[in-house]
Amino acid sequence: MKREDLFDREQELEDLHNNLDVPILVITGVRRIGKSSILNVFLNEISYPSIVLDLRALRNNYGLKEFYEILSQGICSKLESLSI
Repeated sequence: MKREDLFDREQELEDLHNNLDVPILVITGVRRIGKSSILNVFLNEISYPSIVLDLRALRNNYGLKEFYEILSQGICSKLESLSI
């Protein structure tokens, strides 16, 4: 996805670019407002390695085991996309 595909989201993209020194960014908001679209455009514009985690599967009182499983899936997915 490219910046041109977004409408009126320049400030959000600028905020992300201004926080590149933060090791973990969390994007939250109500459903269907374009969080994933903004994130995908941002990740296409930078050259830093990244892993996107979808944490919707976690229960309210999740433990480290559940979080590590999702993190592991994200890392494995990234490694698979990097392999030739």
